Parts: sequence; structure tokens; C-alpha cells
Amino acid sequence: MVNPFHLQAGQPLQETLKYDKAETVGPQRAELLCGGDIVFHPITYSSQYEQVVPPYDFSHMFVRMGPHLARADFATITFETVCDPDMPYAGYPVFNSPTEAIPAMKKVGFGALATATNHALDGAGLSSHDKTLRAMDQAGVDHFGSYLPDKDRTPYIKDIQGIKVAFLNYAEMYNGNEVALADQDLARLSPLKIDLIRQDITAARQAGADLVAVFPHWGIEYQTLPSPEQRELAREMVAAGADLVIGSHPHVIAPAEWIDQDGRRAYVAYSLGNAMSNQRAAFLGTIDTEIGCFLRLQLEKDKEGSRVKEASLLPSTVYINTKTGGKKYEAGLIQDFLVAEDLTDQDKAHMTNLKNRAEEILGQALPA
Repeated sequence: MVNPFHLQAGQPLQETLKYDKAETVGPQRAELLCGGDIVFHPITYSSQYEQVVPPYDFSHMFVRMGPHLARADFATITFETVCDPDMPYAGYPVFNSPTEAIPAMKKVGFGALATATNHALDGAGLSSHDKTLRAMDQAGVDHFGSYLPDKDRTPYIKDIQGIKVAFLNYAEMYNGNEVALADQDLARLSPLKIDLIRQDITAARQAGADLVAVFPHWGIEYQTLPSPEQRELAREMVAAGADLVIGSHPHVIAPAEWIDQDGRRAYVAYSLGNAMSNQRAAFLGTIDTEIGCFLRLQLEKDKEGSRVKEASLLPSTVYINTKTGGKKYEAGLIQDFLVAEDLTDQDKAHMTNLKNRAEEILGQALPA
């Protein structure tokens, strides 16, 4: 049986390329780490469940992911909120979070934020969306997916250890807030349309991208399997030139697969679930929303081309730490929580349940 957490593309490649007797040059390699959705429920950074009250503290959210973020050459995560200081801060169903969240994500180690989500028009709609992206620019935080009105639609390409990776992000819908938008405004939010995706992949390749990663914000909430339509769209993206398809939105994880296309292999992770949220079994009736995955990718480039060499899904969860007073919501890998000295036996029993359920979900057969 194939291990669902660690999939390897193809056979090992030649480790070195000899140009002369005195010089040996190996392939370039890079590690990419991708997280799922940050769902900014107020209790995760403020002291109250429904209302946002100062002080705001985002520093604890990913502290337990520190070693993994430090190990990666680059990391991304989906930023599922707007940050508009001129509107009341709020959580579900219309998110608006303090701008302090933006530099906090950069400080912990996320190099770029995906912004095309169903919550991109929360707050005051386009006005709040644009203020969010301008706040990211002001904080020096890279972002991809949606665009400002005065910016060209240029693919975001990052040189990671000599491998140029294009990051593209699209949303299936915007909670109905998109219906009144003019076509040009909707276009800069990157709706999930295959013609637009093909256009952007072509532009990314022309701009020098070695690999293309597509981040669709799609699917049915709380469903641990992709629909047949999602699988078909994933194949269309790969046929268009995507090397990676990394999904989010359902708030639960889903299986992944490799797709072979014209002599190359593309990796598709249909949903990484929640990286940070307060969606707990206590009030949703399922532990599935407590499970996310971080996706660790090994990239490689040599004279034959570039490829995704390995892909590993690392199940994660959010631990509510009450040991220092109050509640601190701390995301981390389940494998790390199982050996953490500060967790109780009861905590670890719950982590074991989460681990077993993650294995069950990731081991499901995909629909035809």
C-alpha cells in the first residue's frame, strides 16, 4: 500500500552532472512548505469568543511550527480574512481582522500569503480587500492571488534556491458578494476559471517559471473527498502546465494524488484543511475540522528540467494552551504534539485520535 503521507515522483535521478574532470555539479534543490487556511476566529488572537478586543496577539499561533518553517526554504499559507481598520473587527461569517496579523505571519516565517478566497470581499467589499493588500505591501509581505486596481496582472514568481516557482491562486466564489462587481473588478479577484488559469500559466512560463503551483480555493465544506468535477478541473490544470495543485476551503483535509501528463508528474493535494481556526469538535460534532495538513515539497532542477521530487502531507492540529493563563491557540504537527513534554496524557490521547482519523481520511480512495 502506498503511504499517503509520503509520495515520491519517479525514479531517483542522477545525483551529479560532470562538466569536466575537475568540476562536479549536482542538481539544485529547494524545500517548500505550504499551510492551509488561517480562519481568523477572534478567540484565536483576542480574549473573547465573538468580539475582537485588544490586545491582539498573533505571536503564539505558529510558534510550534517554528522548526519546520525554519527548515523550509520558502513557506506559504492562505490568509482567509480582510484587514480593514476602518471597519469593525469581526469573525464568522464576515471576517475582518487587525492589520497586526500581517507582519506577524511574516515574522513567524511565511514568505507569501494567498489572498483569493471566499472571504476576500468581507468587511466593506472591494474597499476592504484593497486596504488589506496595501497593508501587506506596506509591511513588506508578499501575496498572490488577488490584485490591486493599479497593479498589472503579473504572476508572482519566487526564486527559491535557484528554482523559479510561480504561485497562482483562485477562488471558486466570494460568498455571493461578487454578483454586483464589474467584470474588471471580478477579474482581479482571480475567479476559478480554467481559461484564466491557462492564461496565467502561460504568462508564468513566459516569465521564466521553472515550476507552476496553482492554489484553488474550492470544494464543498466539510467533505473529505473531492468531487468528480474537482478531479477533472485538477487534470485540466495539470494539462495546462501546473506542476502542483494545492487546494483549500473545505475546512477538512482530503487525499492527494500524482497525475502523469506528457512525461511529467504533477502533485495534487485537494485540501489542506485548517492551519489555524477555532472549529472544534465540541460544537461542530466532528474532529475532522481539528485536522489540517502542512505540505512539505522537495523541488529539484537540473539540465533535464525541473520537477516536484517528493511530496509529504504532515497532519496538523490546533492545540488550546491554557497553562499560562487565558487561551493560546497553537498550530503544530500532530507528530510533534505526541512527543511534547507539556501535553497531558489526556491531550496525547486526543492527538492519537486525530492522527488515526487523519490516516483514515488520507487513505480514502478518490472518486472516479
